[in-house]
Amino acid sequence: MKGTKDFPQCGFSNTVVQILKSLNAQFETVNILDNDLVRQGLKEYSSWPTFPQLYIDGEFFGGCDITVGEPD
Repeated sequence: MKGTKDFPQCGFSNTVVQILKSLNAQFETVNILDNDLVRQGLKEYSSWPTFPQLYIDGEFFGGCDITVGEPD
């Protein structure tokens, strides 16, 4: 995500953080703004061009739109 769970740095990242917190989910974040290689690597790994990217048990789930339940 852009930022951290304590300090999200975009609205989409904040939305996902708020959803996970409302579910009392335990989660960790990686600030992709800290490292261009990590950011590009995650885009390639997931074949998903935007952030945040949510992974559940190591599997890519989707971005903010999928997390909030918007149709494709």
